[in-house]
Amino acid sequence: MRRGDEVTEEVLSRPGRYRRVAENLEVKEVIVGEGERRRRYAVCFNPLEAKRQKSPREERLNELEAELASLSDLAKVSHTKRVCALRTSARYGRLLKETKRGLAIDRQAITELERFDGKFVVHSNDDTLTAEDMALGYSSSGWKKPGGR
Repeated sequence: MRRGDEVTEEVLSRPGRYRRVAENLEVKEVIVGEGERRRRYAVCFNPLEAKRQKSPREERLNELEAELASLSDLAKVSHTKRVCALRTSARYGRLLKETKRGLAIDRQAITELERFDGKFVVHSNDDTLTAEDMALGYSSSGWKKPGGR
C-alpha cells in the first residue's frame, strides 16, 4: 500500500464510510475506472491492529526524540557520524527531516505512516462478491461474522 501506486493514490484517498462486518473488521468498497477496465477494491480496517501498529511507532519516536536531544549538545558541529547514522537508519531515517537548525522529526511523514495503520486492501474482478465477502474471504485469521460462530 505504501508504494505510491493506484492503491495508495486512488483507493486509500477516496472518501467514504466503513461498514462494520465483524468484531474487529470494517470495510468500504472503492471502484476505480469504468467498464471492463474497472477495478473493485475492499479497503479493510482493523481497529485493534491499528492500535498494535501505533504503539511501536510511539516508542520509536520517544527514542528518536531522546537521540535528537543528545545531538543538541553537538549543535556546534553540524555534521557528525551520529547524524549520518540517524539519517541513513532504516529505523529512524524516514521519520527525520533536515532543517536549518539540524535534524528534526518529520511530523508529516508520521501522519502519512498513521494513514496505513490497521488497513489492508483486497481487490477482485468478480462482481458477485461483495466487499464484505472479499474481506472475509481474504482474512487468514477467520473473522467472525456478526451473529456467526
